[in-house]
Amino acid sequence: TVNDVITGTVFYGIQLYMHRMSPGSENLPATALVLLNTRSVSKHLSLEDIRKDGAEASWGNQFGFIHVPLPACKCIKKANPIDYVFEAQELIMKKRSSLGVYLTGRFLEMLRRLRGPE
Repeated sequence: TVNDVITGTVFYGIQLYMHRMSPGSENLPATALVLLNTRSVSKHLSLEDIRKDGAEASWGNQFGFIHVPLPACKCIKKANPIDYVFEAQELIMKKRSSLGVYLTGRFLEMLRRLRGPE
């Protein structure tokens, strides 16, 4: 998807930046925080249906975060940027269905209720 390409490109850019700023640092462990929209849309409901008590769908988007380790590269100069796209896609697909996404989403919802939407 477009998101996988963007994420893989950002991962590759971070590795290039780390190598440029401190040669040899591209092998250090680094983690990215990826924002996911976890709202499942099975069908579009009318505004009246959403307003009803006990509606199937809720207002707005539901967010969660996942921690994704950046792919390490032994030689950044010979690395293929497309490999980063495929690796980013694989890592995110594995993490997307984890319990961590659900728990961070619940935690964010709790914070929103306690502190307000802003």
